[in-house]
Amino acid sequence: MTAKLKVVNLTKTFNKRPVLDNVSIEVNNEEFFVILGPSGEGKSTLLRVIAGIEEPDEGEIYLDGEKITNLPPNKRNIAFMFQNYALYPNMNVYDNIAYPLKLRKIPKEEIAKKVNDIAQTLNIKSILEKRVTQLSGGQQQRVALARALVRNPRIFLLDEPLSNVDPRTKFLAIGLLRKIKEEFKQTVLYVTHNHAEAAALSTRVGVLHNGKFEQIDTFSSIYERPLTKWIGEFVGEVPMNFLRAKNIGLDFEGEVGFRAEWVDWEGDNSCLVESLQLVGDSYYAMCRLEDDLFAIKARSLVNPGERIKFSLNKYNLYLDGKFYKGPLSQ
Repeated sequence: MTAKLKVVNLTKTFNKRPVLDNVSIEVNNEEFFVILGPSGEGKSTLLRVIAGIEEPDEGEIYLDGEKITNLPPNKRNIAFMFQNYALYPNMNVYDNIAYPLKLRKIPKEEIAKKVNDIAQTLNIKSILEKRVTQLSGGQQQRVALARALVRNPRIFLLDEPLSNVDPRTKFLAIGLLRKIKEEFKQTVLYVTHNHAEAAALSTRVGVLHNGKFEQIDTFSSIYERPLTKWIGEFVGEVPMNFLRAKNIGLDFEGEVGFRAEWVDWEGDNSCLVESLQLVGDSYYAMCRLEDDLFAIKARSLVNPGERIKFSLNKYNLYLDGKFYKGPLSQ
């Protein structure tokens, strides 16, 4: 499969600090590729370099096989949706959506058809005459999406579009982005620090850490088998647990990594319950085994101070913070 977007050995520094350190990725046509990582890891910088807003220090960028590294932003036909939506407050909704088409000097009748069609699809036709300052956050978000989609871009870049919205708006927006993914057949590069968004939307996920992609795979594969201890602790509503392997009777110098839901409340191992936490709609018992503290998904309410038996249904092995594949691995 030919890559829609190809980034090769991209490096970008600020104040002599490498924000992007020899980064390479390939994004397939019609793929929804999520760049996942905490703040300050270079996610937004990568989007800005791809869009042409920032210049790389080294490396190359290809779009549809064309080298675009040195092209100005207006020659790349890339749609970029900023975190704050970047709508024009002096224009109404219709003019905001139509603006990129007017810049291309598209005939007025064709602009009207395109704007009305996209407004109908995104359910904002009734607000086309309103000023954007009169809109709710969810409506502004749809207008920004409409403006990006109406130009039929080669690729769609989304920079933390759901970071500043309330839970209901976020829930609806995820459904809308899924609709866009299916109906418009767009290739999307989406930046977020939120693992739930990555799980809900992604075809594949690239976990960016210290200026490099530490793992690129499907979200389920990253969740089940993170390649580093750091990824295991970062990805997931509840961080992956890590125990010294010898504490559960394994002849291994490193650690076992396991999810809270991989634990059976029966077995030869014993731990002390220190606290109980509610995460989402599930309770988790925080347990201690010698110097190790870990979470177990509770099948019944337990009290701090109780000792419980447990065993692991499955686990990964980690040596020096990295996934280990050897005789004891599962």
